[in-house]
Amino acid sequence: MSARLKARRIDGHDARRWARWVLPAFGGLAVVGLLVSTGLGLSVKDAGCTAVCHAMRPYADASAASAHGQLECAACHAGTGPLSVIADGLAIQRRAGAALRGVEPSLAPSADDACLSCHAGVLRGVMTARGIAVRHQDFLGMPCAECHGGTGHEIAERVYAVPEMDDCMQCHSSSSREPTTCGRCHVPVEDAERRARKSTWRTTHGPDWKTAHGLGDQSACVSCHRPAYCAKCHGVALPHPESWPREHGDAATSDVLERCRTCHESSWCSDCHGVEMPHPADFLPTHGPRALETGEQLCERCHAAEACSDCHLRSSHPDTPGAGGMRIPGGGR
Repeated sequence: MSARLKARRIDGHDARRWARWVLPAFGGLAVVGLLVSTGLGLSVKDAGCTAVCHAMRPYADASAASAHGQLECAACHAGTGPLSVIADGLAIQRRAGAALRGVEPSLAPSADDACLSCHAGVLRGVMTARGIAVRHQDFLGMPCAECHGGTGHEIAERVYAVPEMDDCMQCHSSSSREPTTCGRCHVPVEDAERRARKSTWRTTHGPDWKTAHGLGDQSACVSCHRPAYCAKCHGVALPHPESWPREHGDAATSDVLERCRTCHESSWCSDCHGVEMPHPADFLPTHGPRALETGEQLCERCHAAEACSDCHLRSSHPDTPGAGGMRIPGGGR
C-alpha cells in the first residue's frame, strides 16, 4: 500500500471519528449552555434571581417596600421576543462572571416599553408630581431612567440620576422655549418646600444667598437672571465672557476692583499673576530687581515687550548719553 493511500485512509478515519464523537460533544455543550441560559433567563420571570444572586437581595428588599413591590423582576427587566429567555440568561452569566472577577456588574436596564405598559398616561397632557409640572411628550427620545433613576428599588447609599433645573434649562434657556414665570414649571404642593430644601437652588437662594449664590453653576444663573441683573451689583459682566482673562485688567484697575473682592480674595490674583496684584504703591521704584528675578516672561503676561523701553528710554530720557545702549529686559534698547 502506498504511503499516499495510507494517509488518505488515516485522514478518512479521523474525519469519521470527528463526525462520530467531537461534533456531538460540541453540540451537547451547546445544548447544555442553552439550557443553562434558559434556566437563568426563566429565573428572571419570577423572584428566583434574588435567590441565586445574593447581590440582588438589597434590591429585592427595596422593591418589596416600594410601590412596585407586587411586580416580578420580569415586569421591568426581562426582554421581549421568542429568544428573550436565552438572551436574559446570557446576560445573567456575564454579570455573574464579572462579580466573580471582582468587577462591579452592570445594572440591568429597564426598557421604556416596560414603564409605559403601566404608565402610558404620562404621555397625555401635563403631569404634576412633587411640585414639578412636566410634559413627557417633549422627552420621547430620552430613556425614562435618565430622570427616574432608582425607581422600583432605590437603595439609600446609592446615588441615582434625578432631574435638576440645570438639566431642564439646557433646552429652556433659549428664547423660544424660555419660561416666563417660575410657576410655569414649579407648582405649589404639600412637599414642595421639603424638596426645595434639598436642592442646589435653595442653597444659592436661601437666607445666605449673598455669600452662597456664586457656589452654583454660573451659567445656570442666566436661565432666570439677565447679565444686566448681575451687573447691577457686580459691576462687570457675569458670568464672565470667554475673553475675560485677556480683558479683566482694565476692570481691575478701575473702581470695580473692590467689587472683584466680593468674590475673589486678593491672593487669588497674585497666585495667577505670580506677583502681588494689584501692584503695591512702592512697586514702581522697586520693580527693577523683581523683574530681573522673576524674568520678563512673567511681566509679559500683561505688558507688551516694548513697555519697558517706552518707560525707561523713550519717554523719560530719550536724549541721555549712553541710554540708547542700555539693555532692557523684554527686547528694548
